Amino acid sequence: MLRNKYDYDIFILGGGTAGTRAALQLAAAGKRVGLSEPSELGGYEALEGYGERASLLQAADLYARIKTATTMGIRGGSVGYNYPTLRQWNGQNRSANDSHHIKTVLTNAGVSLYKSSARFISPHEVALGRQHVSSSHFLICTGSTVTIPSSVSGLSSVAYLTPKTAADLLKPPKSIFIIGGGKTGVEFASLFSSFGSSVYIAEIAPRLLPEEDLEAGEAVKKELTAHGSEVLSSTRVTSVSKDGLLHRVTYLRGDVEHVVKVEHVMLAGGRAPNLDLGLENAEVDYSPLGISVSPSLQTSAKHIYAAGSVTGNVHGAEGAVLEAEQAVFNLLRRDKVSATYNALPLVIYAQPIVARVGVNEGEALRKDIAISSATVELRQTVTGRAHQDNGLVKLFADRKGTLIGAVMIGQNAADGINSAVLAIESGMTVEKLARIPLAHGSLGEALTAAARQLVVV
Repeated sequence: MLRNKYDYDIFILGGGTAGTRAALQLAAAGKRVGLSEPSELGGYEALEGYGERASLLQAADLYARIKTATTMGIRGGSVGYNYPTLRQWNGQNRSANDSHHIKTVLTNAGVSLYKSSARFISPHEVALGRQHVSSSHFLICTGSTVTIPSSVSGLSSVAYLTPKTAADLLKPPKSIFIIGGGKTGVEFASLFSSFGSSVYIAEIAPRLLPEEDLEAGEAVKKELTAHGSEVLSSTRVTSVSKDGLLHRVTYLRGDVEHVVKVEHVMLAGGRAPNLDLGLENAEVDYSPLGISVSPSLQTSAKHIYAAGSVTGNVHGAEGAVLEAEQAVFNLLRRDKVSATYNALPLVIYAQPIVARVGVNEGEALRKDIAISSATVELRQTVTGRAHQDNGLVKLFADRKGTLIGAVMIGQNAADGINSAVLAIESGMTVEKLARIPLAHGSLGEALTAAARQLVVV
């Protein structure tokens, strides 16, 4: 790279998970790095996702388990909570993720920060308000935003919640209607229902978590229903309107119209990539679905890369980190690498927690991948019986007996899935996994038990 021709070696658009990760690594490699972010640094995961509400979700889970632990001899019926204190505690535990902390780390690393939107005005130049800066290379990490479903009339005239504003509520809502039964929707439904909110959650697909295995959606539905939530699958919301202090929600189940009045309405469905970047001026190809990239994350303009959900590939924070690492490698070296997502985990922090890595049953069916599977219920293990955990571990192997997928449902699934991640990443066979002595009293019991079943198959 010519160090004197441009203001920067690499300029990054977007200060989310991918952008900040890449900026630190590029700066450490001695590159002159600029980064623009018009909002708070940290992106979706830190400001709207699990990182924003991690402590609240943990508190909700603990509260719910204590309330229902009477069969273990614990008298938890009178336990209560103070939501302002919980929010304060959650805020304290977010300190490592907040925008100020990230800004300090980036500045100390030598990254030049611009609190502004960036728009390309030529292939090597962006406008930051009235200021123009040039760069030899660019990395676009502008992420995505919540989409407003056009099929729901009246949304533009009401104050609906998003994941960010829902997490900022000063108290749990008395009632809430959540549109979208995917990862975000069920996480918020679990959070609010645990604290006593009357929750309605609508999903147009026949079940919650339609991208996951059947057992996942059913487990979350069972828990939500036990907390009094109304799970509305195969449901299409048609309109939302203001009705005094409440919101009037009209929806269709089958051919029958229903109406419910709630305090809040929340959008937890799709997200759209942030593409208002002047990409035409940089000769970067894109569509409403996202920026087109090669397997090496290179756009149609060879000096411009893109990573994260702006490409339309939704892989969560884990995927953003993976792509940031890949983009940095490819920006620094001539021999390009392609990211592989076969060992990328996904965790849904609902009740119960759902974790997955690799191929699941639905994906195997869509891609015509021949698999064998084995399921072990946690009730069959020491830890499952001790925790009264009704979850499970489910493994998938290919024809050669190599582990290619795992699903875990239960209290400790987020930690347990990491063993499967490492096994898949290393190309481990189920026969070898079955012989590894994992910790007794952990999810490892179920993991090795399922592997032994697959060895028999």
